[in-house]
Amino acid sequence: MESDGVRSGSTERRMGWAESIGRSHPEVLFGVELRYVLTDLMLRDPRVWRVRELADALRRGGFDIGEQASRTISGALRAEIDHGRVDRVGWGQYRATRHIPGSTRRRIRARAAARWRRMAGR
Repeated sequence: MESDGVRSGSTERRMGWAESIGRSHPEVLFGVELRYVLTDLMLRDPRVWRVRELADALRRGGFDIGEQASRTISGALRAEIDHGRVDRVGWGQYRATRHIPGSTRRRIRARAAARWRRMAGR
């Protein structure tokens, strides 16, 4: 991501599906749903994610994560680290672990997909 806020072409292509769901009135996302949506984003695009990129993806998807987005996201990812589903690879950089059991992966994806569908129906 470039410092002037302009996304690179590859990031734009990757996040197009999240943008297509977004609405003008954001819906508050917190707790386990925030954790699952973040983990699902990282599972769908297995790379190192910066907290800012995750916050931007959620906002483009129409979700509100509050005033202190980086703090909220970092806290949610800390819980996912404790569950062994996310790795912290650097300051403000995270990725989904490679060894998430299939049943857990399906549960996370199903719950996150339900949240995205609910958002799309608003």
